[in-house]
Amino acid sequence: MQPSLSAAYKDLAGAVGFFLGFGRGADNGDPAWDARQEASIKECVKSGLRNFYHCGYDWSFLKPVASFTLAQGASEVPLPLDFAGLEGPITVSTAGSAAGTTVSVAGDVRHLYALNPDATGRPLAAAIDPLKGTGQHQGQRFRLHLYPAADQAYTLEFAYYLNPDFLSGDRPYAYGGPQHAETLLASCQAVAELNLDDARGVRWQYFQERLAVSMDIDRRNKPQNLGYNGDRSDHKGRARRRHNPDGYTVTFNGVEYD
Repeated sequence: MQPSLSAAYKDLAGAVGFFLGFGRGADNGDPAWDARQEASIKECVKSGLRNFYHCGYDWSFLKPVASFTLAQGASEVPLPLDFAGLEGPITVSTAGSAAGTTVSVAGDVRHLYALNPDATGRPLAAAIDPLKGTGQHQGQRFRLHLYPAADQAYTLEFAYYLNPDFLSGDRPYAYGGPQHAETLLASCQAVAELNLDDARGVRWQYFQERLAVSMDIDRRNKPQNLGYNGDRSDHKGRARRRHNPDGYTVTFNGVEYD
């Protein structure tokens, strides 16, 4: 069961409708909106979701892990419809293998095939190819192009950046869960305020405050960096050099290490 404090579409739309003076709508016990009112509300919710999802911060909950099978003889895998970019390396494994190897997206795969077009084996290189064309119900697609062609079936696993869908009856809940519900509400109402007054006001300011809180919450779900590991075991007898490219320090028992 979904946590009761999560942000569903009816909650976001109702909050926008109330702010615009249309009432909270039939789903929330108020009179139903007319077509014009509903269109205005939906526009605000869409913009509010985009402002939250794509605010410039790297949300941890928008990076799912995908798993695909690369069939024997294949060198291409269609990427998910909601694919927005790769996050980290690709893990390549076979059935029954204890551990896989990793492949990074780099280099020109087409050039490798030009040098050795009949090569087969475990994937060693990969590229993301944008595909031409869009459709009535489909935006641009991407594929994963691997070299060499698979000599047997492989499993590919990788994390990727997600392009979220709009909310609907089948998918009424926004990404992020209940801990970000208030920020989503604030974002949608900030858009409504801008559309109504043609200016940013207190709702926008509240959204910025909530956004900072949401970012702080999300940082807790990310790997923690304990600082640069400055192993100098191979520099015995040499002058000590400061090397801290990331600016992180670690304090242990009152002593600071860089």
